[in-house]
Amino acid sequence: MSRTLTPEQAEAIRLEPKATALLAGAGSGKTTVLVDRYLAALVKGFRPYQLLTVTFTNEAAEQLKNRILKELKARFKPSVDLLNDVETTPYIGTIHSFCYRVLDQYGTQRGLPVIEKIVTGVEWSEAFDETYQAWLKETGADRVRRLLHHFTHQELRFLALELFHQRDFYRPWQQELKEPIWELVNEAYAPFLDKLEAKFLAQGYYAFDDLERYTLLLLRECEEARERFQKQFQYILIDEFQDTSRRQWDVFRELIGDHHEKLFLVGDPKQ
Repeated sequence: MSRTLTPEQAEAIRLEPKATALLAGAGSGKTTVLVDRYLAALVKGFRPYQLLTVTFTNEAAEQLKNRILKELKARFKPSVDLLNDVETTPYIGTIHSFCYRVLDQYGTQRGLPVIEKIVTGVEWSEAFDETYQAWLKETGADRVRRLLHHFTHQELRFLALELFHQRDFYRPWQQELKEPIWELVNEAYAPFLDKLEAKFLAQGYYAFDDLERYTLLLLRECEEARERFQKQFQYILIDEFQDTSRRQWDVFRELIGDHHEKLFLVGDPKQ
């Protein structure tokens, strides 16, 4: 089965030893090129477990895998083993499915609880509000007044969210706070952050944000895991790259190491 490719699409499909980004609008065939790139890697001899392919949702990942299988059968005469490997590979999925796999394999070695449940956004919000209200009551009127001298109630809640989601990472707004105020914030919020984290992790309950955070920390701190995945993945294909967050990109950077030529990015700059 053949079709006409634009020069840009043809260049993107070739497995050149360089990082490649394909940026175009909706309906321009970006995902089709990503499928072709995947097939080109298979033809070259790479196996599905060596190709980390990430898209934005579980539904999109399932559709992507089905397209790869359909095109593989239509254009080539794949072996039963290769078809089975593509169909069962866990490495066509979302960033969170990949993070889950990393933590499932290495998390307990780093002292993390076994993943028992992925909590929904509603469950997380309810636990956050409950813990936040308890913290306001327990932190003491004097300290709350000192905080309210610098922030509104709405800003205090926003700070709590930011501190929890971005703990262990640089915070762009941190540089705007003077040192004594930052010390006050850190001291006041520490018990709240500990309680909120314990409410989930003590039970093995992880939010999507936790999956990203702990995967990044694990890849940074665990040389065995980092080197294993860097060696395993010969190509990393990312669909809907415009939706990739800073932390997710940091995860990919740990997987790439110094080999940026492994990257193939597809995105829509207008979204």
